Amino acid sequence: MRLPQPFKITDIQKYPRAVVIALLIGFLLIFSTVIGHLYNRKEVIADKCEAEKQRLYEVIITERNERIRLYESLIFYKNEANSYKRQSDSMMQQTKPLVSKILAEKPIK
Repeated sequence: MRLPQPFKITDIQKYPRAVVIALLIGFLLIFSTVIGHLYNRKEVIADKCEAEKQRLYEVIITERNERIRLYESLIFYKNEANSYKRQSDSMMQQTKPLVSKILAEKPIK
């Protein structure tokens, strides 16, 4: 299979400027294709990066919400424990004189 020749030797000798201009246009097309491909690849990478950032933001927000929920439950149970301690202390203060009186009346064998 023979490929067509863009220029013949006689054309190159007659029109050297046209040949140089045609070569420059060819190089320009090749370089613009390469630059377009690299730019498109860069955009794809940027899109992947954006998706990864979005996923990481969702993970951070989920973990933060979980930490807040655990902290709120910690505060709730701490308040409940303090409430039970106050009730226990109150009952102990109310029953201490009675227990002391009962223990003082009966001798321990």
